[in-house]
Amino acid sequence: MGNQVDLRAAAFKIALSSCLVLSTVTQLGANVIPCWIRCRHPPAITSAQQMAPVLRSMSNPPLTFLQRATGVLTTYCGKMWGIQGWRNYHIQAQVTGIVTHAAGSTDGLYTIDVRITDLTLNHKEVSISCPSFIRIEVFPLVRFGAPLPHYPGDVVCIAGGLYWDADGFLEIHPAKSRDISRGQCQSVFSQQRTGDRRLATENFFAYLTGW
Repeated sequence: MGNQVDLRAAAFKIALSSCLVLSTVTQLGANVIPCWIRCRHPPAITSAQQMAPVLRSMSNPPLTFLQRATGVLTTYCGKMWGIQGWRNYHIQAQVTGIVTHAAGSTDGLYTIDVRITDLTLNHKEVSISCPSFIRIEVFPLVRFGAPLPHYPGDVVCIAGGLYWDADGFLEIHPAKSRDISRGQCQSVFSQQRTGDRRLATENFFAYLTGW
């Protein structure tokens, strides 16, 4: 009985390690595999005019402890492989927003939900007439050097690619740490302001732990 438990544990560790290694190679080489199953009908977006109606009218709820703890499995053994994953619109977005929630997970991603104050798609302003919200996913390699963490009420400027998350909402994925800055956006795709030493140390610890 003990040997069977050991074999199952070893098989689980091998499978998880394979997911992590292969997903890392996928992310470094060609981003992620586009969602191909359980994608929940991504809305058609080709211009700024089509953006406002498909934004969330309420913020995403905060990540639960279970979601944060199991992120290493759901992301690297699921979403990275196109299973309820992401669809890339190949559109560049920039948002000034007020943070409603922010948290890290065991997958190394840092999730930020913001209430939008200004939003552009490919340098074109999105006209927003009612409260609107969007999620930002900061991937592990982008986290290092970025001015993180963020707290509710913080004003942030974040630029990146526009994606559909098959959990049922739109996201912005910054590609570099300089795509994230504190305060309002000063210009389209402006560079980040330099953080202080304490902030850099705190972010480095968060990057290593994933929390």
